[in-house]
Amino acid sequence: MAKISILQVEDNDIKKRVNYAEVLREQIERQDWEYQITDNLKSAMNKIDEQDYDCYVLDGQFPSDSKGDPNKTNFINLYEYMSNKVSKEKIVVWSNSTTVHNFCHKNGITYFSKKHMVPQDYIKKGNNPVVIAQRRDAEGIIKEILQKLSSIFASPKS
Repeated sequence: MAKISILQVEDNDIKKRVNYAEVLREQIERQDWEYQITDNLKSAMNKIDEQDYDCYVLDGQFPSDSKGDPNKTNFINLYEYMSNKVSKEKIVVWSNSTTVHNFCHKNGITYFSKKHMVPQDYIKKGNNPVVIAQRRDAEGIIKEILQKLSSIFASPKS
């Protein structure tokens, strides 16, 4: 049986206290899965064109290229690019952006937060707190990926 393949799109923002890409990579390696990471929109699009991954873990903000600044628009652009190529059932969004959570909620994309969020976090950004994301650490994201994969592989092929 082929190894499960994961593509993570996560910028390495030095302002973060935690390197989420590294934390998740360590968890994925424990599973003995094939793991690719990229940190920007252009590279992510290229990787998606090169290979069909079993699961995609997306941050909500990343740069357009290696020289750009992270922003939510690049997440939306990547999702729109992926929407013609990848089933949204294969996507897990792991982001602290309330705007990204709102977008995911409206589009039926599975999403989680890297930190604990409260309704006020959403209200102060002009987003509806009804879309509040559940927090998941790296181990929790691995469990969510496993759950997604089991439902994907259990579904009858058309």
